[in-house]
Amino acid sequence: MSRIQSAATGTGPKKGPSAAQVSRLKKQVENLTAQKDRLSAVKKKVAANAKATGMEVVHLAETAVTAGLSSVASGYAGDKRTHYRVARGVGATLLAGWGLLSTLNGKNGGHQLAVAGGLVAAESSEAGMAFGQKLAAKRAGGAAGAGGGAPAGSTTEGVPEVALTPGANLGDAGVTRNLLPEDQMLADFRARAAARAGV
Repeated sequence: MSRIQSAATGTGPKKGPSAAQVSRLKKQVENLTAQKDRLSAVKKKVAANAKATGMEVVHLAETAVTAGLSSVASGYAGDKRTHYRVARGVGATLLAGWGLLSTLNGKNGGHQLAVAGGLVAAESSEAGMAFGQKLAAKRAGGAAGAGGGAPAGSTTEGVPEVALTPGANLGDAGVTRNLLPEDQMLADFRARAAARAGV
């Protein structure tokens, strides 16, 4: 009788969610949780990459500044450049060893390695430039010896003088050579000039 009344009035007990609905809700919650985890992982990765990129930029700047200052100091050293280059090599070796040991021990040795890299870059650049200059001088010397200069053992003794004016006599006729041919008009002009000068 109570069932009939409940059905007639609609006041019967309410039914809970079905098993299928509960399963769908669980899947949605699981999907949302997975998306949240993925976003958190991406955020952490971006932060880590940004930090690593920033450190790389700092290390690059340290290397460039060290190389530039080292080159300036090498140029300023002048005659003592050899001693400075030796000191620079020793310093680069010590810094590189310090950086490697720090890295192996789990510490940050990137700054030491960056400075050591700058010193090594400056030394390599200077050594390469000096070697290139030697090669250029050697090539220039070889070209001059092949045909650019006078033959070995030759002298300029006995080379005739050059007279640029036709008919001019600069001294001993045996060592005078005229490069310009005789010209009658030029000879007449000289004769008139000599007559006016009373020569």
